[in-house]
Amino acid sequence: MGSLQLCGNSHQYIGGAETSIFNDLIINNSLVGVENSVELTSSTNEILIWHLEIWDGSFEINSGSSITIGNLKIENGSGLNLDDGDIVCTVHGSIANFNTSFSSTKGLTTSNTTEIIMDVSILSSEFVANESLDGPFLILGNDTYLGSEIYNLTINRSLPDDNVYVTLWTDLLIKNRLTLINSGIFVMDEFWEPTFPCGLTNLTPQVIVENISTDAIQSHNENAFIQGRLCRYVNVGSYDFPLGIQEISDNRYLPATIDISSINGGLSFIEAQFTTSNTQIPPSDLEVYGDDITEFLNYGYWTLTPNVGSADYDITLTSTGHTNGGEVAEQHAIFKRSGVGDWESLGTHDNSTQSGSGNDPITVKRSNLSGFSDFIIGKGELPYALPVELVSFNAKCYGEYVQLDWETASEKNNREFIIEKSSNSKDFYKIGSIPGCGNCNANSYYDYQDSNTSENAAYYRLKQIDYDGSCNYSDIVNSHCTKSAIEISCSFEYDKLIINLLGSTERYTFVLFDSSGKMIYEGELLDPGVNEFAIPDLSTGVYYLKLFNSYESYSRKLFYNKF
Repeated sequence: MGSLQLCGNSHQYIGGAETSIFNDLIINNSLVGVENSVELTSSTNEILIWHLEIWDGSFEINSGSSITIGNLKIENGSGLNLDDGDIVCTVHGSIANFNTSFSSTKGLTTSNTTEIIMDVSILSSEFVANESLDGPFLILGNDTYLGSEIYNLTINRSLPDDNVYVTLWTDLLIKNRLTLINSGIFVMDEFWEPTFPCGLTNLTPQVIVENISTDAIQSHNENAFIQGRLCRYVNVGSYDFPLGIQEISDNRYLPATIDISSINGGLSFIEAQFTTSNTQIPPSDLEVYGDDITEFLNYGYWTLTPNVGSADYDITLTSTGHTNGGEVAEQHAIFKRSGVGDWESLGTHDNSTQSGSGNDPITVKRSNLSGFSDFIIGKGELPYALPVELVSFNAKCYGEYVQLDWETASEKNNREFIIEKSSNSKDFYKIGSIPGCGNCNANSYYDYQDSNTSENAAYYRLKQIDYDGSCNYSDIVNSHCTKSAIEISCSFEYDKLIINLLGSTERYTFVLFDSSGKMIYEGELLDPGVNEFAIPDLSTGVYYLKLFNSYESYSRKLFYNKF
């Protein structure tokens, strides 16, 4: 047992029939190879090695605080063991590891590394991919198709111009924690013999996170995600699946979050991946709240597959990369299909849980689901004309003037209403304005008098202006001052709709809608006075009645209590 110092630029090696043991090993500016086993007990805190190759044996360091290696190559059947002691290993150059072992209590940190070709087994420590990389950073397979198994993996590196990610050719099993701070993982879509028991949909590599803690994946973002197959072991709780697509022009961050309330049938893990597609077409009867779904967002869809069983859960998806997002967030909803079946509207949709519009990221939530399959974001027609809940809008002639009045149940970012008028229902002009309430959830009442009347029909509409200057229009109402002003009252009595029409002998059509905008009943008022209509099977709730003829329109809000 003694000390060995190797200097110079020529190739040197340590070998022999038995294990070589040294107190100190100093390798300065040289290429050193290890043929048989070498044990090193260092008297210094830091070990510096310019280039180390381990050909046919093992290199074991029993003490010291750190080892810094320029380039490291470990040949078939050999290994580097840093388990004894509290040693931190940093590699500044390339690492080549072909079907070999690397074992370290403190793990491995890379800095300015140009290439890593290895099957890693770090079962109780940290593997950190740090700093800027000049070239590709790879975790590759070998002839035996062994996967990599790491306790903690942290990827934190500055992206080069070509946005090269960690590339995975084999299964990667994370035993405890995956942290994606900057840069992500690109999973090759190639045929593979799975190493770990999470292969479900096809034989391609995957990232597997075995820890069931909800925070086992941390710090993912638009520059740090997984492209390809991600498998997470789960329990009750909220789990992120940070999926994405790396493109030359930009990154597409496409995360899915599953909030599991209960697990059924032995489910233990869920596999997730995103498929780019612009060919999905909604079935003709697909709708939400009575609004037809006209198309799907055109970047693709998510697939979530359990090992067995099912779960009760809510799901939240974020789409980027699409070019056909709706004008407002409320146009979007999540739809689900099983296998090759049609897309369906399942679970519970709530307009208030959606965000984003246009080509910006769009986040959508669907609650109270069970079972897993494909998920896609659909776009419907604008759910309402105004970004307010308009209860009624009426125009009524009182001889010398026309009285306009309207009621809202809620308003969002509403700066003002502009009242517009037309003589032909096509060409409108401004006749006045009234400030909105801004943001309010209580009923608000407005009125305006138009004193410029004539015997001809007049048409009115509301132009609602947001604080950002955007605008929306109401439906058109009209009034004819040569006609007698009428009075309308309406109510429910058991399963009957009662409409009382006074002051007019005109024929009127009426339509009854539920609170989602779905038409429930359509009929005509043929006679003045009391008219009754049997409408069975109504549910308790709010309904809207619209009464109109060729020149007048009236709206009323009703409440029906079934019991």
